Amino acid sequence: MNFRQETNALSFPTSWERTGNPVGELDLFQLAKSRCEQDIAVARSMDSYGLMRMQVSKFIAATGRPPKVKELARQQACSQRTIMRRLRAAGTNFQDLVDSIQMRRASEMLGASGTSVEAAAERLGYSDASSFRRSFHRWFGVNPGEWRRGGRSPDLPAA
Repeated sequence: MNFRQETNALSFPTSWERTGNPVGELDLFQLAKSRCEQDIAVARSMDSYGLMRMQVSKFIAATGRPPKVKELARQQACSQRTIMRRLRAAGTNFQDLVDSIQMRRASEMLGASGTSVEAAAERLGYSDASSFRRSFHRWFGVNPGEWRRGGRSPDLPAA
C-alpha cells in the first residue's frame, strides 16, 4: 500500500486482496510470487535516482516520449518538488536524467542497429529529425552522420 511516504513503495489495488489465485496452479503461483519477491528486493536495493531512471526508461519505452516531471511524480507517488529534491541530492536535474537516457538510446539505435536518423528521432519522441539532430549535437558534439562515421569521442556511451 502507498501512503505517500518519502520511501519507495509498491501500490496494489485493494480489490486484489479478495482475489484468489486465478490460475489455480500452486507451482505457477509460487513462481510468480518468487519473481515478485526478487523484483521487490531489487527495488529496495536501488536508491531513488536509480528508481527514477528506471521509471523514466520504462515510460519512454512505453510511450515513445519522455515523461513530464508531473507524470514521474505521479508514478513515484510524491510531489514534483520531491522529485526535484531527490535529483538535486543525486547531483543532477530532470533534464540531465532524461538526456542521459536518451543519449544511450540514441547511441544504441544509431550504432549497432543502424537505425536511420529519422526513425531514431521518431522512436525517441522528437517531433522531427532536425530537433533530434540538434539534441544529438548538443550531447555528443558531432552530428549523427559524423558520429556514425567514427567521429565518436572516447567518452561517448558505447553503441
